[in-house]
Formats: sequence, C-alpha cells, structure tokens
Amino acid sequence: MVENNSFSSFLRTRLLMRFLASLFIAAVFFVGGCGNGHQSTANKSASNVTLPQYYMNGMVFQSGKPFIVKGKANPGASLTISIGAQSASTTAGADGTFRAKVPASPASLDPYELTVTSGGRVVKDIKRVYSGELFIAAGQSNMEASYDLYYKDDKDASINMKNVITRSDLPSLTKDANIHYIKTDQQSSDSPTTNLPLRYSTDSWLDASSSSNKMSYTAYYAAIAMRRKHPNVPVGVIDVSWGGTNISTQLGKIWNNHMNPLSGFNVGGVVWYQGESDSSYNIPSWMREQFYLNNNGKDLPGLIDKFRTLVGDEKLPFVVVQLTRSDLTNFFYSPIRDAQSKTVMQKENTVLVSTLDTDKGTSELIHPLGKDIIGTRAGEILSSMIAGDTPSQGPIPSQATTNGTTVTVTFKGDTGKGLKAMSPIYNRTATSSHYATADTSSDIDEVEVAGSDGVFQPAKARVSGDTLIVSAQGIKGSPTQVRYAWNNQPAHPNLYNGKNLPAGTFVMDIDGATVNPKPRSVLFNDDGGAGPVTLISGDAGTQAQIPAKVPVRTKYTFKEWNTQANGSGTAYHPGDAITIPDKNLTTLYAIWTN
Repeated sequence: MVENNSFSSFLRTRLLMRFLASLFIAAVFFVGGCGNGHQSTANKSASNVTLPQYYMNGMVFQSGKPFIVKGKANPGASLTISIGAQSASTTAGADGTFRAKVPASPASLDPYELTVTSGGRVVKDIKRVYSGELFIAAGQSNMEASYDLYYKDDKDASINMKNVITRSDLPSLTKDANIHYIKTDQQSSDSPTTNLPLRYSTDSWLDASSSSNKMSYTAYYAAIAMRRKHPNVPVGVIDVSWGGTNISTQLGKIWNNHMNPLSGFNVGGVVWYQGESDSSYNIPSWMREQFYLNNNGKDLPGLIDKFRTLVGDEKLPFVVVQLTRSDLTNFFYSPIRDAQSKTVMQKENTVLVSTLDTDKGTSELIHPLGKDIIGTRAGEILSSMIAGDTPSQGPIPSQATTNGTTVTVTFKGDTGKGLKAMSPIYNRTATSSHYATADTSSDIDEVEVAGSDGVFQPAKARVSGDTLIVSAQGIKGSPTQVRYAWNNQPAHPNLYNGKNLPAGTFVMDIDGATVNPKPRSVLFNDDGGAGPVTLISGDAGTQAQIPAKVPVRTKYTFKEWNTQANGSGTAYHPGDAITIPDKNLTTLYAIWTN
C-alpha cells in the first residue's frame, strides 16, 4: 500500500511539473510574439496614425454634433482622441481603419487642440481646430468663382467680364480671420478615395483674412452672413465645387474624391449652386427639366439623398440656389429653375434661394454679378436651418386651382404671407440689403396660362391677400397650367412676399385639368464618354431603333447601353429595336470595359 501511494505521488508530481513547463513555454512564446507584432490586439499601441489630409490646423468641426475623427493606424491599436476637454477611445480594425465620436466642445473663436494618443504617447497632434458652423459649398462655376480663379489673370478676366464689367465692379471682400476654408482641385477618380484633392494648401485651412481672394464669392458671403448672425462663432467652408460640370458628373467620378472623403463627417449643411451645364443640352426644354428632376437618382433629388447618406443625416439642411436670369445663347435656364423649385417642394428640410433679382443688370454674363446678394441669402437661410428655426425664403407655389378662366395660386406655408409687387434693381447699386423697390400697383408681371392645347398665353395677374389671382386670356379651352417668369431673362419678375424675398421661376399643373400628353423619349447617358447627347422620341408603345453611333472614352471600350447604370438591367446594342416606354424620360447608360 505504501509503495502504491509513493508511486501515485510520483506520478502526480511529474504531471504537475509537465503542466508548469507547458505554461512556461506558452508564456515565452506569447512574450516573444508580442515583440514580433503578433500579440493580442487588446492593448496594442500604434506606431503610426494617419488622418485624411483635411484634418489639419485651422479645420472647423460642426458644433452641436459629435466631432468625428477617422483615419488609419496599426491593426488592433488602441487609441484615445482628445479635443479640448473631451475625449473618446477606439480600436483600429483589422484593416487599420478607425472612427471615433468625440463629444462636441462649445463653439468658440478660440482654438482647441486635437491629440491622438496610443500606448501612453501622443502619435498625432493638431494644434488649432475650431468648433463652429461648417458647411459644404458645392456645384459648378457660379459657386466656384473667386477672384484668384476667375478674375486675377487678365485672360480669365477677359473671358468672364466680356467688357460688361470691370474688376472694380466685383464684390468687395473684407478680412475675417474667423472664416476658415479649404478648396478642392479639379481632379476626378475612377474609385472612391479618402483624401480630398486640395488646391491651395496641404498644411492648414486657409482663412478669409489673408486668403479671401482665393475663396468662392458665394461661399464667402454665406459665411459672412452666418458670422453676422453669430459673431462669436467661427465658420468653416469645404468648397468642393467644379466649374462646367453637369449633375450626372457630380454624382459620378467627381463624387469619388470630392465628396466620398467626407463620408461620416458631420457638417451643418450644404449650399448647392449648379445647373447651367444641364441647361445647355440640345433637347426639348420639358425634357431638360425631367432629366434634372427625375433621372433614376442621377438628378437633384438623388443628389440631396446621396449627400445626406454620405454624412449620415437624413435631415441635413440643404440650400438650393436657383439659376439667375440669363440671355446666353443655347442655354435654357427656365426648366432647370422649375426643377429646382419642384425639388424644394418635395424634399424635406430643403430651401430655395430665389435669384431672379440678383444679377445687377449683367445677365449677359454666364457668371453675373450679385454673388453678394445670393451668398447672403444662402447664409441666412442655412444659419436658421442649422439652429432649427424656420428660414425666410421667397414665395414657393403649392397649388393652382381654377374657376372658369380664373386661376388661383396658393403658396407653401408662410412663404406666401404678405404677397406684393416689387421692382428688382438691375444695376450696380443693388446690394444684399437693397435689391428691389416697392411697386405702386399690385399687378404681377411675367405670368402665363396654357389652355387644353398646352400653348401658353400672357395673362393678367394680381395679388389678393396671400394668393395670386390670374385671369387667363386667349387660351384654347379651359386653363391647364400656369407659370411665372418662364423666360431665360424675364424683364420684370416682380412677385415678392412680406420678407421682401422674390419668387423664382415655376410652372404648376392646375388641379383636375387634363394636359395634352408629351412625347416619350429615351436619353443616352454616355457616363464619362465623349460625343453629343443623343435622344430618340416617339409615342409610348411605338418602336424605335438604337442609334448606330456610340460614344468614345479614353482607355475604355464601349460594351452596350443598359437601363441600369451598373449594367444589371436590360441591355441594348446599336441597331437594336426598342419599344418607347410609357414615361416622360427613360435613360440608357453606356457600359464600358477596360
């Protein structure tokens, strides 16, 4: 019995020694692994941290929302991001990406310091960041136009001023060190990127004290208006505008590196000024409007949705600047203006800046004067929207009804309160606070009514309380539609409201009226290719043929036309028959291979 007990004790001792030895070996491997970068990711420190390059000195975070800090570090690294007295911790994912929500610091003209620490040491430090109001300025050249880009060089000035104006007519730019901005360069990308292609500086945001000449006139005056309302709050502008781009391009390759880098980054809102390039297509005016308003998401409503998805805010304030007057040949602004008005009517938290009284008599220029008036209106609207207040805007039509030959137009919310007639000031004396004078009459000009044949005739109109009363004249049958300022360059658009703000171009179907059906059309979107925009038209259900001519694109080969932009729909090839669909506008997209 004693021998058996001794043997059992011996076995237990050997087993215990082997167990301890295995633990020791495992510990050695674990420690060794830590030294070679294979340790557990629980408390790993970062040796390198990179942020998108717009995270730099002078940047502005939107106050009242979490400050989003994102970037790349060593996979699994533990990070603490601090801005002022606020901080947040996060861990980099397997691909090294991280995103932290730092509680917002109060808006202040004084800067905060942003630090990223890991393993007890600071791995990233930005000395000056601000909490204030931040907005995206987007669109094409009338948003992009700045002194340095459009008027500094004599050749550029000659193109943009055309002996109509001189440099002395340009808006004055006061200095304000509490307006900070960045401007993207004109670079596109075939795939989404994380960095913005910055034009002027990769070291810090610019400010409107030393670099105001580089800043968009429209964005500058919007920022000035916001600063005037809240003088103790800095304003930041991310200017992603690109001259000469249509809305489809804005949603395509340009989006990849002008907007995608802002994914998940909190902003206060967007000011959008674009549409000139979409007005120049050689297609019927009613189709031009449909293309801008209803083009399978590649349109203004779709762009608004995409911006809101980008930053994760389905109610992001969005300000649409309506196109100004223009007498340029081959540009048809009215349908785009109406599409902009209709978009505002259908999209929540979207507001229109009416501009028919802003050009100061320079409507023959594609970049007319009046950016001070437009920017001021946009800034005042956006500031109110960010604060959750009801913004002031011009009359927005909501309904048109008829009684015999009399048409009554009512307006959205309180935009029709205090309707009246005012005369725009179309000369250089107009300012952001003095742009129209009171009319002695309540008669409203630039109003037309269409009969059952769809032909518009001039009509008499007058203000009656908060409604517009229109008397149809010389039309066929009963009134079917009413429109206002439907002209590239309306001579006297004089409909204003009690806020002294003008109505923009609009066309309304009259309730219950039967409008002659328009022909159905198929538009061919070359999606980055070169070649004229092509369309075929006909009655719904009739047969047509796909054109033989196809677009060309550098480094790509045309494959087919498709009903879906990603190629997942019905394919058509040159010479194929197509049945005209029963909808105003159908788009076929070019599919490319490389």
